Amino acid sequence: MSKSEVSINVSKEELFKAFFESNLTFRVEIDKSDLWEYLKQIGEYNQFNPKKVYNNLGFLKNEDIRIEIGREYSPVIYITSYSKNGGLTRKSIDGDEKFIKKLEQKARKALADEINTENIKGIKFVTRIWFD
Repeated sequence: MSKSEVSINVSKEELFKAFFESNLTFRVEIDKSDLWEYLKQIGEYNQFNPKKVYNNLGFLKNEDIRIEIGREYSPVIYITSYSKNGGLTRKSIDGDEKFIKKLEQKARKALADEINTENIKGIKFVTRIWFD
């Protein structure tokens, strides 16, 4: 290591917390298995309670989805789910609708202030969960 380089030994969760506290708008994709660790870094924030959020949305770590977590002035979580068979069969459409309904119900129980799901050409669904 040269004299101009600095080594900092922090976890990705600690780095996220520092970024969260100093930036009003950002999103970062996380590994689903780390959801609890990231929620803890946000901590209590107005109506946002990490334990309540995890108790309701923890089931996502077992789903075939992508999670982004960040801040839009307040905590936000984006869930991207890809339709089975591109949404081309009635069975996959019903399964997608059932998953989205469960996700939105659980987000309401977690006291989310805004929950919006966008269907993108029947191929993927993006759900935005925002807490004030």
